[in-house]
Amino acid sequence: MKKRTKKLLQLWLRPLRRGAAQDSKVFCFFFSKKKSLLFLLSLVLPAATLPLGPPDKTKYAAFDPVTHHLFIAHGAAITVVDTASMTIAGRIGGLPGAHGIAFVPGGHGYAAGGKSASVAVFDTATLKTLATIKAGEDANAVVYDPASLHVFVMNDDAATITVIDPVRNAGIATMTLPPGEGLEGAAADGAGHLFVAHSAAADVLRIDTRSLRVDASFKLHDCPKPQGLALDTQAGRVFVSCENRQLLVLDARDGRAVASMPIGPGNRTLIFDARRRRLYAPCTDGTITVIDAGKSASYGARAPLIAAPGIRTAALDAQSGRLYLVGATDGGLSLTVLDPPP
Repeated sequence: MKKRTKKLLQLWLRPLRRGAAQDSKVFCFFFSKKKSLLFLLSLVLPAATLPLGPPDKTKYAAFDPVTHHLFIAHGAAITVVDTASMTIAGRIGGLPGAHGIAFVPGGHGYAAGGKSASVAVFDTATLKTLATIKAGEDANAVVYDPASLHVFVMNDDAATITVIDPVRNAGIATMTLPPGEGLEGAAADGAGHLFVAHSAAADVLRIDTRSLRVDASFKLHDCPKPQGLALDTQAGRVFVSCENRQLLVLDARDGRAVASMPIGPGNRTLIFDARRRRLYAPCTDGTITVIDAGKSASYGARAPLIAAPGIRTAALDAQSGRLYLVGATDGGLSLTVLDPPP
């Protein structure tokens, strides 16, 4: 037993030494009981960090798998990071209250300006703004739906959804939702449904993206002010984060609660890595809740990853599994890149 423990410790320490040599932050937690030694290892070995500028308000981030650029909405602009070189590739300005970002096949991106009630259309390669489309008050999350080929903009304060035709780059419809502001996280399942966290009513709305009608409303119990939302389309599950530090797992067909798990405080973005079947919930206290999703709809929490406090948003490179975390530090905003845990 001692030889095996020593060998495991040497294997764990090898990346720790390498991380220390690169000025990486490492957090280790050791627990022992009686004569047996149990290690609970929760560590962060940043692949890179990058300062982004003043500590202004951050909303969403999105990774473009075509250009390998990371788009970070904060303040009145979007900062674009070349993730290969970890340098700033450019900025897209003129977006007061910059919020959600979505990409459409063909090299166009759509970014919401909450304070201007508009959406900027930009070229993902040149970063030039191509058009501006009117949206609703406090335009928030932006989602591209491959089933209807439309872009959906959640207008938080207006409690409406602007539907955009990306071929004409024009708004074609406005959906009026049940009253009450608070349209937060949203995601499309690719099969004709859009799921939206409706904070004001503490429910999740399911929208038919072809008929543009709400075809279901899933009431959330013990989940005040739902914020983050992600989908596991393979298992037909909806993940929702709640203000009371709870994560709910719903059946996407009928809204039935499948599971409930604790997470850290202040989560606004949930990320589901479908390839590795892993859910991440970055929280403002610097913890990242990590949950493994089994194929039989079973869920198991890992030891949380530890990063710098102040995380406000995150994005995933689905190919490599890398996480991109954006948070406020003493010197301003910064980007931290994490390789996926084994």
